[in-house]
Amino acid sequence: HQQLSFFSNFYQMTLQRLAERSLGGSGNGITNPKVDSELAISYLHLLPAKLAFRIFKASLPTAISKRDYKRVQILSNIGIVSCGGISSKASATALVPESWKKQVRFAEQCIKLSTRARWWIILQR
Repeated sequence: HQQLSFFSNFYQMTLQRLAERSLGGSGNGITNPKVDSELAISYLHLLPAKLAFRIFKASLPTAISKRDYKRVQILSNIGIVSCGGISSKASATALVPESWKKQVRFAEQCIKLSTRARWWIILQR
């Protein structure tokens, strides 16, 4: 029982670190210049919802404060896709965990953030 608990905790911690890295940071700032959207979504879906949302939210402040609006747009799009908010294909939304499908307000916030980031990119030119 104790060994199983150890491996379960190790697995979750590993997924957490991989999700952080695929989002481009570790909650302590940007540590990776690239965001890997596909990996990020996969890792976030494998984690418990509350932990996944905390990791996702931690990736945004640094990008916003550094005015890296392209990164903000990419991150917000990850949030949208994670909730099944872009695809109209039933096969795509079937893969979204129930805990993410119920996050309608979160998806709406990500859509607004993505739109704003798009404008910030245009205005920054």
